[in-house]
Amino acid sequence: MITFIRIIILGLVLWLSSCAIHQPSVPISQTIKWSNHLNQPRTESTHSVTPSPQPQPSSSPIFAPPLSPASHWDSKLQVYVLEEQPDTFYRQRTYYRWRNGWSCSISPNGPWKETNLYGVPQWLSKHYAP
Repeated sequence: MITFIRIIILGLVLWLSSCAIHQPSVPISQTIKWSNHLNQPRTESTHSVTPSPQPQPSSSPIFAPPLSPASHWDSKLQVYVLEEQPDTFYRQRTYYRWRNGWSCSISPNGPWKETNLYGVPQWLSKHYAP
């Protein structure tokens, strides 16, 4: 029983210490200025928020090609397309295959494991979106 209580206390201490050292991702540096007509505080941020740019497809291969089957880089899909296997692709040591649903494998010959849309590279999943 005492061991269980010690584990609980240790867990709470670790959890609270992680909250104490966590820093916010956006700096909170705001200055307060008083508006003249209503005498109410108005906050102005001293930092600007810029939206992140949308990723653009690369026209040249940025990943190593597969070792054995013949393939070519498709800059629109951002994957290697296997030339002798229809609807089969390669990227980052993983093969992807479309057969009325996605599956993936570490070999172009399988075994294939079913996966969902989120287990497939972004541009490739958009190409075969239902």
